[in-house]
Amino acid sequence: MTGTGGAASGGSSGSGGAAGNDAGPADAPPEVAAEVAPETSAGGFKKQWSCPAGVVGPGTVGPQMPVCAGFRFNFTYHEGPTWIASQNAFFFSNFTEGNGRTGDIIKFSLTTNMCEVFIKDAGCNGLAVHANGKLIGACHLTHSVTEFDPVTKEKRVIVDQYMGRNLASPNDIVAHSNGTIYFTNPTYESISTNPYPQATFWIDPMGKIALLANGASNGIALSPDEKKLHVVQAGVWNLDDQGVPGMRTGGGPGGDGISVDCAGGIHSIGTNSAYGGADGKTIFIASRQGVFTAQSNIPGLP
Repeated sequence: MTGTGGAASGGSSGSGGAAGNDAGPADAPPEVAAEVAPETSAGGFKKQWSCPAGVVGPGTVGPQMPVCAGFRFNFTYHEGPTWIASQNAFFFSNFTEGNGRTGDIIKFSLTTNMCEVFIKDAGCNGLAVHANGKLIGACHLTHSVTEFDPVTKEKRVIVDQYMGRNLASPNDIVAHSNGTIYFTNPTYESISTNPYPQATFWIDPMGKIALLANGASNGIALSPDEKKLHVVQAGVWNLDDQGVPGMRTGGGPGGDGISVDCAGGIHSIGTNSAYGGADGKTIFIASRQGVFTAQSNIPGLP
């Protein structure tokens, strides 16, 4: 894409973390950001999605059907969808490509089959469902990772700095079921006067940010078993049972934003996509041409 609840610290956290790690597939594991809290931590973290057993691929994507017909978007670019089951809705970003000062969060409800502006002027790109059921955004306007309550719309900045420098242009984001967050930080919509260069980061369940790797990155996604982290342009990392990154094991997928089906297949559709719906087989697709849904033969991740 061009374009935690609980005890997490405030938005100015970021003085800690690992040293840069951009040497290639044989990289040493990044330094652990902090002692990782258990899944039963005060954040109320739990798995927000589960793939059924025995799903086999390949996953196929049916015809794309336009949604939000007649809805007037404030901006021209669509990105970063995710599914929140408690709301029976997909959420996605709408902003101006290359402009870090714009952007609304849009809600597409499967109950009403309608779109609405969920949060105006949020200025976010990639979105994800957090392990506490809330919406988290990679937000260029505030150069932050920010959490939004899907009911009250209350927002909380999780991090907005690293090593005393602003995040550049947080771009895409995904959350582990234990509350760990992973996000990419290119410079496509950067408006900071003191940005940290393009990189990939992770945030532990207590809100401590750490550097995963310096260098270009874009879309980001977990494998269904949460044992691998796939980062477009950057690589694939093994994750331990607590979601802590270990060795980089290979090159990352191509494309822009990516989605993952329950057979482990990686899909690059439009600018980004996400699975959802009652059976997990509805794919929401954001693209330069508009926003669409399609049906898959197997379920996938939100």
